[in-house]
Amino acid sequence: MKQLIHFIGIGGIGISALARWFRAHGYEVTGSDLTASSTTAELIREGISVIVGPHNAKNLSEKTVRVVYNQAITKDNPELQKAIELGLPHSSYPQSLGELTRIYKTIAVAGAHGKSTTTALTSLILEKAKLDPTVIIGTKLKEFGGKNFRNGGSEYLIIEADEWKASFLHYFPYAALITNIDREHLDFYKNLTAIKKTFEQFLLNVNPYGLIVLNKDDKNLRSLSKKIKRPIVWYGLGDAVAPAIRKILTVPGEHNVSNAVGAYTLARALGVARPVILKTLAAYRGAWRRSEYRGKLAGAAVYDDYGHHPTEIRVTLSGFKAKFAGRRLICVFQPHQMERLKILFKDFTAAFEAADILILLDIYKVAGREEKDNKITAGKLAAAIITKSGKPVSVPPSFAALKSHLTDKLKVGKNDVIVMMGAGNINEWTDRLINK
Repeated sequence: MKQLIHFIGIGGIGISALARWFRAHGYEVTGSDLTASSTTAELIREGISVIVGPHNAKNLSEKTVRVVYNQAITKDNPELQKAIELGLPHSSYPQSLGELTRIYKTIAVAGAHGKSTTTALTSLILEKAKLDPTVIIGTKLKEFGGKNFRNGGSEYLIIEADEWKASFLHYFPYAALITNIDREHLDFYKNLTAIKKTFEQFLLNVNPYGLIVLNKDDKNLRSLSKKIKRPIVWYGLGDAVAPAIRKILTVPGEHNVSNAVGAYTLARALGVARPVILKTLAAYRGAWRRSEYRGKLAGAAVYDDYGHHPTEIRVTLSGFKAKFAGRRLICVFQPHQMERLKILFKDFTAAFEAADILILLDIYKVAGREEKDNKITAGKLAAAIITKSGKPVSVPPSFAALKSHLTDKLKVGKNDVIVMMGAGNINEWTDRLINK
């Protein structure tokens, strides 16, 4: 009889991949989530029982032997409380993933920005090199059947290692690659110093006989180098291989060239041949919600991107501007989490310079991560950007208003590129824009 594991908040991009791992390894899996999504729909199609709606203790089966919960779940969650009451083993997503990192020869990719792309590239390179890795990633890849999980048969596990709530301190990898360190997740960290100290702690978890690969172009990573008392493999845009990668890479932006150089450097350190790596990089066409081409609206090319931090927005839009020089660049942005917008408000006002036109949607509020007295709004951000740059900014009240603004007022056409950007549910708006 299969053991049954229940996942609370199973629709999360990371925890859903872990649920798939358990199912692939012979467990029965059930889950719950507050809202339906493309991910919950996929899990249901795969045979996983997912209950959508308010969390309820009754969602736990009498056969449940263990509970894994999304890190955003609070202690008073009725399903988690029921697990505690029954004395069932229970652990957060990063704690559970941490157990796997001790079993496999784990490669962990961390950093404030670029984790998903770098994890994707590293995974595809090792797959191409016939190293057959298991992969748990925070995006979906066409090469993995549109999933965020690959079940490999070797000793290698490749994971995306998130720093939110110091999640990655639960991981004990053989090799770690860090893309950069930035002022992110300031609803949890006090300041940049605290963030850097946590990354330093993460590197202490790396196998002493393993690899540490760091981006030398990032000043915050360079500042840690004296505190890391072991060899470091550095990479950067000045590396000899960078021009070759820049020439073959199809995804836009220097930030993606940097991600690719990082994946190249790690793969070479693991013994993968240069031709195999370059062939994989040349074939890469992007990941789900990472500068992803989705279709057309009245002839305009529509892209979807997960960028939600000012640094990500700035470099992504700059990449689009360079790739589509001479075409009008329209950014539709959905701010993600009120607290992030409040803390980084000044940075957000300067993040959209590469866009010719900006449209702001209402803030996507994250359950369990918002302050009730936060008065920040998308309208306030729009007013600040207009004052600062004079750039056209609008805040449509609905999907219908957004579509008519694009098609009737802006009269978008084949000379336009629309980037739908944000970490909330803006991809659902994208779906509706490109589908008649």
